[in-house]
Amino acid sequence: MHNLSLSVATSSRAVHLNLSSKTKIYLCDFCPFTAINQALLRRHLLIHSGERPFQCFRCWKSFNQNANLKRHILIHSGEKPYQCNLCGKRFVQKGHLERHMLRHSGVKPHECIVCKKCFTQKASLRVHSLSHTQEKPFECFICGKFFLTKSNLKKHLLKHTGEKPYQCTICKIRFTTKSNLKTHLITHTGLKPYHCDTCGKSFRQKSHLQAHSLTHTGERPFQCGICGKSFTTKGNLKQHSIVHIKGKQHRCTICNYTTTKTTNLHTHMLVHTGEKPFRCSICGKGFTTKSNLKQHSVTHTGEKPFQCGLCGKCFTTKTNLKVHLKVHNKMPYHSIPLRP
Repeated sequence: MHNLSLSVATSSRAVHLNLSSKTKIYLCDFCPFTAINQALLRRHLLIHSGERPFQCFRCWKSFNQNANLKRHILIHSGEKPYQCNLCGKRFVQKGHLERHMLRHSGVKPHECIVCKKCFTQKASLRVHSLSHTQEKPFECFICGKFFLTKSNLKKHLLKHTGEKPYQCTICKIRFTTKSNLKTHLITHTGLKPYHCDTCGKSFRQKSHLQAHSLTHTGERPFQCGICGKSFTTKGNLKQHSIVHIKGKQHRCTICNYTTTKTTNLHTHMLVHTGEKPFRCSICGKGFTTKSNLKQHSVTHTGEKPFQCGLCGKCFTTKTNLKVHLKVHNKMPYHSIPLRP
């Protein structure tokens, strides 16, 4: 390695006379970078040397530039000096605010050359591009699993360490990621901010609403590459894939029933024991599952929470709604009695 601290003064390329302006410019020995003074060139050379002389006094993390250290310190102080004038959200860095503003404008300047999908951030495009190449460059040194992004690898490593750095201030439950904590906090407020336009049902998470919407359209976008079976959610497809990879792992000791989920096996065992732990508070009838109890409860209330998005007819159970939708599928579209 060159002595980079001396290369500013000793390099034959270090000082160059710009003939047009008759001013000196300083050239880097290792890349095309140019500087207007020695101080800027010295700071740039730290990139090549790997030297990080600026250290945080709180966590001892090091940086190659003082400006980067100053930005980092804001993380510890909690200070967020840059505020969005549209929604009020605050940011530690000006660059983060500028990227955030693209969400309000709707501008997505970074386009994928393969599928033409557009993104607000260049980093998001980079991650997306890996989905076309199937490349997963970040490897877990413990189990050997690969990931698309460094952040996904970091989240995964918490599973091995058992670390859960994000704690709920209300019930003290801990989480591995900040997003999981945010999702959990909604359970304390009771809010369900995401509403289905078709049936009016509300959800705590946007992803739950998206999955629910597929029940109205009948769409199953996630298909198994082995047997061709389709699913409404990626999670259901992953659960199904275990059947092909490892076989049905959990077997009933009394009959030939097998399942990939331990919860399914526990529920199945109630058939043999005769136990019905979920009891109706009105008539005392018992049920093996909580979902069966919920379906039964509406017979007392008269509630019909499942509404057809086409004709407006309501049903007590989701199954009855699905059966009803098949009637519409067989009818010519012009003869469907549309909802008022």
